[in-house]
Amino acid sequence: IDSGELVTRAMLVTRLGRSHRWVNNALKAGRIFSLQAPSGVDYFPSFFADSTYDRRAIGRVSKVLALLPGPSKYFFLTTKSLMLGMTPLEALVEGRVKDVLVCASGFAVR
Repeated sequence: IDSGELVTRAMLVTRLGRSHRWVNNALKAGRIFSLQAPSGVDYFPSFFADSTYDRRAIGRVSKVLALLPGPSKYFFLTTKSLMLGMTPLEALVEGRVKDVLVCASGFAVR
């Protein structure tokens, strides 16, 4: 949170230039996810609003991981994968969406 890797809903809305309704709909559809802080406040990974990443690709991966809790999804996306040789987020930047989706499918069934 202090490093800016996780942002509040209001910060996400501002950075995306979207509405709270859009965020709620994206959450319900599984395109984005949140992590709950000990205080009970929901925080969102800042990569959802980072133009470095293809939001649609991240949304597709999030949907594959839909049944997992937010912290597990975050771990998957930000931790180096032996199969990919990099983090899934880094692989998405390189356009390796299909590879990341295959890894996400395997991760989701564990």
